[in-house]
Order: sequence, then structure tokens, then C-alpha cells
Amino acid sequence: LADAGTRVVLCGRPPAPDTGAIALTFDNRGGGRELTEHLIGLGHRRLGYIAGPQERTTTRHRLEGHRAALQAHGIEEDPRWTVYGRYDRQSGYEATLELLRRDPSLTAVVAANDSVALGACAALRDSGLRIPDDVSVAGFDDLPFSIDAVPSLTTVRLPLSDAGARAGRIAMGREEPPPGGIATIRGELMVRGSSGGPRE
Repeated sequence: LADAGTRVVLCGRPPAPDTGAIALTFDNRGGGRELTEHLIGLGHRRLGYIAGPQERTTTRHRLEGHRAALQAHGIEEDPRWTVYGRYDRQSGYEATLELLRRDPSLTAVVAANDSVALGACAALRDSGLRIPDDVSVAGFDDLPFSIDAVPSLTTVRLPLSDAGARAGRIAMGREEPPPGGIATIRGELMVRGSSGGPRE
């Protein structure tokens, strides 16, 4: 496409080296860090993390942000606290049961995205645990169903529609590309009912 003179814009993906493509990337590291900072600020010290597929940059960057927050607050991460899975509800359900098996004292679960977080909520309820009284849950993306979950889901909102529209404008030449061909788009922390202080 680039050889044919077509302007290529990647949306939500890191820049592809040596292609000349423009990239609008999401600040997954920053969002992951902010989410975990929120839970630590509520008093959580034992946080399980359900990551996505290991080969995905999104997975890696969100997990790096989570770990940076733990490190900044002097919380030593237990290797048992991270489980990898797919970006879907069933994976969140299974991973949460595995986290509870590994460490029943966890007071919060951070999920790689909102679909995974819904599965986590279901697994916690099926295990007789209340959200957020016993275990807090947080997701990522702020997908449309997140606000209607019970309790509503604490998450990081990514401006997906706005970013897609901007990518389209740049591709069509209606908007100037960002300086250097890369723009990083920040997420916004949405604090809702699924996060609270840890149980005593």
C-alpha cells in the first residue's frame, strides 16, 4: 500500500518499523498503571492480574503498567498473582478460579479487558464472594456493557470511536499526521462500583 502511495494509519497498534505507516497508539502502560494505582490507593496490597495472550503488545504494556504501580509502592509481586489467558469472558472466569486457588487472600483482581473482568465477577460470585466487599474487580477499555454490569465496572476508558475517526481523517488527508508519525492517546480512569477498600 505504501509503495502505491497510499497513506496507511494504524489505530491502536504500535508503529510498524520501516513501513512509513502513521500510528495512533493507546497508552496501555499508563492506563494499566493508573488502574492499579487506584486500587493501591484504596488500600489493596494483594492484587491478582489476569493478562491477555502473551504475544500481544497490548497484553505486555498493560501488565508493565500494573507492575510499575506495584513497584512504585514497594509491593513485591508474587508470581502466583498473574495468570495469562484469552481476551474473553470464559478465560476471565477460569483465570479467577485459578487465582483464588493459588492465593485465597487476594483482595483485588485486575483484568486485561472488560470481557475478562465480567468473567472474573461471575467466578467470584460463584465462589461466594461479594464485589467489592470481599474482592474488588477492575477492567480495561470501558466497553458499552461495563457501566451496566452489576456492580458497574471500574475500568479505563479508551476513546475508540474518536481515535478511529481521527485515523480515517488522517488516512484521507483531511487532518495532518501527528509529529513524527506517532500519537499516543491516553485513557481515562472510570471509577465505579466494582472497586472499594479491601476487606479487613
